[in-house]
Amino acid sequence: MPPKLSVIIATYNWSSALRCSIPSVLYQSFADFELLVIGDACTDDSEAVVRSFDDPRVSWHNLPERAGSQSGPNNFGLLIARGEYVAYLGHDDVWHPDHLRNLLAVVERERAGLGCSVAAMYGPRGSGIRGISGVLANGVDSPIEFFPPSSIMHRRGLLIWNMPAGNSLPVDCDLLYRARALGTKIVSSGFLNVFKFNSAWRRDSYRLRDTTDQESILRRLQENPAACVEAELIDLLRASLEMRLLHSRMATSQTETFRAEIKRFRGLESEPPPANPSQTRFHPDFSFGALEWYPPEETAEWGVIRWSGPALESTMVLPVAPSDNFRLRIQVLNWFPTPIEEELELFVNDAPVDYTVDGFQLTVNPIAGNGEPVRICFAVKRTRSPHFESNGQSKDTRWLGICLNWVEIEEIRTAASSEAPSSPPQMSVSR
Repeated sequence: MPPKLSVIIATYNWSSALRCSIPSVLYQSFADFELLVIGDACTDDSEAVVRSFDDPRVSWHNLPERAGSQSGPNNFGLLIARGEYVAYLGHDDVWHPDHLRNLLAVVERERAGLGCSVAAMYGPRGSGIRGISGVLANGVDSPIEFFPPSSIMHRRGLLIWNMPAGNSLPVDCDLLYRARALGTKIVSSGFLNVFKFNSAWRRDSYRLRDTTDQESILRRLQENPAACVEAELIDLLRASLEMRLLHSRMATSQTETFRAEIKRFRGLESEPPPANPSQTRFHPDFSFGALEWYPPEETAEWGVIRWSGPALESTMVLPVAPSDNFRLRIQVLNWFPTPIEEELELFVNDAPVDYTVDGFQLTVNPIAGNGEPVRICFAVKRTRSPHFESNGQSKDTRWLGICLNWVEIEEIRTAASSEAPSSPPQMSVSR
């Protein structure tokens, strides 16, 4: 007899995340499901990790060619799924033990084609940023509401996934758009049952493969689900009071260029070659800031400036790839009440570096080039909100770190220089 539910996990070369997502499926209070883990042409040990669970409900399938999007694995999962309903789980997300039970109950009771759970979404560690989806105004679905795939269940046969190529919408938004266009009844379970760690909010998520937050949530859900949910709801309320709560909405159209920027941000693609190798000064006017940078601002006195935040770590990648030693000069316009050396750490190409301060300028001396684009990470101990620091007198509710004006790079030709460069430690720093 086929299972009532088919659960699909699309994955790509992040086996440690599967050690959190798969258990959150196997611990479900509703047990009549099959779990289809679909690799997007994975080349790591994902297959071994999946098979280590040794559960007859779990099967591993690996696409022969990479689709480069969750659409490919999800569609293959739909092709082989046997359940009456299909639920999706991101490979780096976690479910509450009652997610499937609660969602199936409301979908069948309301005779809906698609249902969602309430999902909490998590910004970069230390940012205080939270997102929320699945709380429907007046209990009714709206065209502006977005639900991440990890919170969705729908009747098998209702939909397939479109590929990104030629699609102006993100593939998950496109799925919801087409469901609504079909007149599908959409309902919410009303339970906070999904914990989403959006990789597009976390730089280098696929390069660092950090699952610390997922492991923490999974452990707390296993120990005491009610206490875990209560604590997460309090965090959502705190984020709302501090104006750090993001209400998930349907995205507008995306260009191929923007999608490529997101892939680079997540660590799925390398930086492009330098466009102008002779350029030495760079302003922070790149387009994609995620939760690390607020939009660029043009000032009469300083030109382009950009505030970091609300994330505690904000990275700027320079489109230069020095092989020789180089020096950095950085102009930072705002100052903390305490000396900036006590508030700001700098990392260049993943290694901590020392700097000196002269007025508004920070100087880093010198660094060994590695032939790769230069990555500068500005790590602050805290962000500050003008609104809260002024007792509500300021209307600026952002959470700000530093105000970056420009970065200069000067290559130091080894043969012509008598300076003995101090190379950063040869280590990868996971922050």
